[in-house]
Amino acid sequence: LFGMGGGVEFVGGLFYYDSDYVLDAHIIAGEDLGSYLLTSDFRQLAGCGAEAPPPFDPLNPLLTPAFNPVLCSEGQSIPGIPLIGEVLAAGIGEDYYGFDYTQAVQSFALFGQFTWSINERWALTPGLRLSYESKQVNSAGTPVCAGAETGRPCAMTTLLEAAPYNERGLRRSEFDISPKLTLQHFFADEANVYVSYAKGFKSGGFNAISFTGENLEYEPENAQTAELGIKSEWLDRTLRINATLYRTEFDNLQVLAFNGFLFDVSNAGQAHSSGIEADMLWLTPWEPLTLMASLGVLDARYDKYPAAPAPIRNPETGELQVGATQDLAGQRIAFAPRATATLTPTLSFPLGPFMGRLAADVIYQGDQYTDTDLDRSTYVAAYTKYAARFIVADALERWSLTVGGSNLSDERVLNQVTDAPFFPGTYFSQQSGGRQLCAA
Repeated sequence: LFGMGGGVEFVGGLFYYDSDYVLDAHIIAGEDLGSYLLTSDFRQLAGCGAEAPPPFDPLNPLLTPAFNPVLCSEGQSIPGIPLIGEVLAAGIGEDYYGFDYTQAVQSFALFGQFTWSINERWALTPGLRLSYESKQVNSAGTPVCAGAETGRPCAMTTLLEAAPYNERGLRRSEFDISPKLTLQHFFADEANVYVSYAKGFKSGGFNAISFTGENLEYEPENAQTAELGIKSEWLDRTLRINATLYRTEFDNLQVLAFNGFLFDVSNAGQAHSSGIEADMLWLTPWEPLTLMASLGVLDARYDKYPAAPAPIRNPETGELQVGATQDLAGQRIAFAPRATATLTPTLSFPLGPFMGRLAADVIYQGDQYTDTDLDRSTYVAAYTKYAARFIVADALERWSLTVGGSNLSDERVLNQVTDAPFFPGTYFSQQSGGRQLCAA
């Protein structure tokens, strides 16, 4: 480069992306809505028991049940009137809140980097990515029911606390320059250390689903990452160890949060993620045995998140707090386990004219929260899973037979827990797969 140092290696590329997305979705008042209006769950959300409630309106009974002295009666159920739900449901008819969303996206990027060998021991790698993205959106939310045209409120729209809106011609255009710089030092052919700095960018956008037309838009996310790492081979190149110490700082972190009914994207403010990642591959002195392992230690926290969603119930008092917010500054980010680790021993051996391989996996996953509001009910404790497989193949690996299984201890673990719409204190939970056996 400019007649200095050694050679230069260069890589570059162009990126183009074009997308047209259409969403046509309805939240429908089904035949069970009338029965739901009689439940204690609805009475809690509707504020039954409030002081001086407005009088019951016989001309609009469906939309004022919270103030009906019968529907707001004490107790967990209403005995003696099981048919009220069916009667109310019959009066609803076709009733839904509809979403109509279209989005056109065009994205361009030019990126490249080169590695300059300053001398035999040092190398410098600068890089750059130029990005441009444009989005055009039309978004509408429409109440539909028998009396909507005459101004009568619709049942589902009222329950969702929704409102009609029609936003046409929404646009975003964003340009970003993201640089990177890496400096490497080679101690020998078997080891090198590096330090790097890079900026990252994730474009802003629009939420496809909104109940009021508010908070449709979210801002771009920016990140800065610094790393210090080593890549090395030891013991006559039979042991490979790589490790990286890193810290990433986020500005306007984009968070996928449950809004009480569905998920939408918002900006959390500021956050950081720091930790260490390491991996190992060892061809042991006993030739048939190979060991692979990995380790991750993570501290990921919000630095600024003043209006984060709060648990549906106050964790101290147990009281319902629909739509409440909390300040999560200093708290852990959801889906960020403190530690993860894997260990995979593999035995390879001849089986007559064939080759056999027996491998096992030990997989450790640290504790984590599985919803942005850090509700205690969404906490998943640390766990360990085990897997194994036995493979037989011909010497040229033209065919193979595999028999194995995953989660052999049948560990029952939740992947995610979120609040169930309309039922405060109730949760949807998704469980990861139990024990599975396979042959291929």
